[in-house]
Amino acid sequence: MNDDYLKVCHKYGFTHFRGMINTALYKPTKTVFRYSPMGALRFLDTYLNISGSNTYSIENTVGKDLIDVPGSRFLRPYSSKFFFLEKLKMRRIKNSMTDAAKKGHIYHLWWHPHNFGINMSENLSQLEEICCHFDHLKKVYGLKTSFISDI
Repeated sequence: MNDDYLKVCHKYGFTHFRGMINTALYKPTKTVFRYSPMGALRFLDTYLNISGSNTYSIENTVGKDLIDVPGSRFLRPYSSKFFFLEKLKMRRIKNSMTDAAKKGHIYHLWWHPHNFGINMSENLSQLEEICCHFDHLKKVYGLKTSFISDI
């Protein structure tokens, strides 16, 4: 993140940006994470709760010119190679969403739509499952918010 870029965004009318997940596991470094121990932990965090729910309070955004909406979870595309872990990924996301609803916090799920091009039906099915869970949470907890999406 570069403050100069954010100033330009604000100048041209942007009000929000997606910041980084606020845990040590996701702090930016110069290390190539894909083949490092930290990268392995990030991969496992997709399926197992290593870094927590990564939710945050709306009060963290009040009074700022450009609001940082940290990502809570990256929705990795369906993996036929790791198909046996997909249920864990979905449980991880839905549990974190439920945690946010119980606390009245924000949960920001984000993804790259182009990642859905392979295994499209599985990816869209997972997205539908997440949307249905969100609808359930709205009814149970009386949520008045909606998805925040980066596309």
